[in-house]
Amino acid sequence: MPAYLLRAEGGRDMLGGTGIPFGIDAEMPYRIDETVLRPGDAVFLFSDGISEAFDTAGAEFGAARLEAALEAARGGSAAELVAGVLGATAAFAAGADQSDDITALALVLQP
Repeated sequence: MPAYLLRAEGGRDMLGGTGIPFGIDAEMPYRIDETVLRPGDAVFLFSDGISEAFDTAGAEFGAARLEAALEAARGGSAAELVAGVLGATAAFAAGADQSDDITALALVLQP
């Protein structure tokens, strides 16, 4: 899944993928991409188990709900950003069986 870049001054971008996950195939060539982080910017990486989480009625959490959770947690620490998204995902699923892994990592460049 592409990572989200949350700019401290507002705005949100998705960082483009550069290929299969690193280390899967030692013979696979990889493309390198770069971006510049400014103080307060955050990067949020996640597995598809978040965006593809389902509620008891079979509705999918999806990108719009994920982006709303990211916006709600914007400006917090990395731990708060992850906790906000995981909390929103769990509240949405409301006891539905988990169909995939749910993994998240956030990085915030401190001012």
